[in-house]
Amino acid sequence: MEQVTDDARIDTMGARALSPLSRFPSLGFTDIIDGRSKLELFNTRHTSQILAMTSNLEKNYAEILRRTGSSSRHLQCRGLTNVIRDTYYPEYRYTGALHGSLKKKPTQGGMSRGRRVDKEVQSWIQAQTMPVPKKKCNPARKRAARPHAFCRAFIALMRRIELRPIGAQVVVRCEQCDLATLVDGVFLNAEGRVVLVELKCGFEGYVDRSTGAMRGPFCALSNAPVNQHQIQIAFTRCMFERTFPEFGKVDAIVVRMTETGAHVKAVEKKVDVVSRAIFGAGRRV
Repeated sequence: MEQVTDDARIDTMGARALSPLSRFPSLGFTDIIDGRSKLELFNTRHTSQILAMTSNLEKNYAEILRRTGSSSRHLQCRGLTNVIRDTYYPEYRYTGALHGSLKKKPTQGGMSRGRRVDKEVQSWIQAQTMPVPKKKCNPARKRAARPHAFCRAFIALMRRIELRPIGAQVVVRCEQCDLATLVDGVFLNAEGRVVLVELKCGFEGYVDRSTGAMRGPFCALSNAPVNQHQIQIAFTRCMFERTFPEFGKVDAIVVRMTETGAHVKAVEKKVDVVSRAIFGAGRRV
């Protein structure tokens, strides 16, 4: 079984320097993401004309993204996450405790953390600013209202690699395949190209652990979470391009926040090819 690795780690949490970055002393994000300089997703060479164009696009694109809604009640089709789980990796079981990477199974607190970060990032994108507490409140409430460290690190990362937010929790769907989902974040890069971001939290110690192989056309991959995330974002991109054809082809990445920093992964070519073939067939998955 082929394993998609997740070795692009960016220290945005204020932690110690991470070893993978030692190979990239200039912190060039085109190299950090997957070691290939040909990746143009985060090309920071731009002119003032491109910046001006990007600024004008933000407002127009944000208006377009609102037409499908921004909550699960607008999906109108089967939810993507459950469908790909039941179709491609139904045998997968949580592997953190199984392999000794964690002492116990994830608790409700871990899931609550993910929901909290998602909500805070959504608020930031919608307000175009950091969600901050009101000025008049006692110190205890102020500490409680402060955005989670993962949220603050994610925002810092987006600004560092010059991705500007234009939409959050955007509904995308494919009626032929009877699938729909919400895009965590839609951004514009410095050249005005749309970038989809799937935000994940945690998975420390078991993101690349599997309990078998994927089913169907993805059988060459293991059913590890890192590959589950790849299929999810690849399908999401296909649906986005069908829902919003005016944007043309878009880029997509998975950003996984952990205690040691942000792990950034672009869609693997082999996953993209298979995903596009599935949607090109126009049949129910």
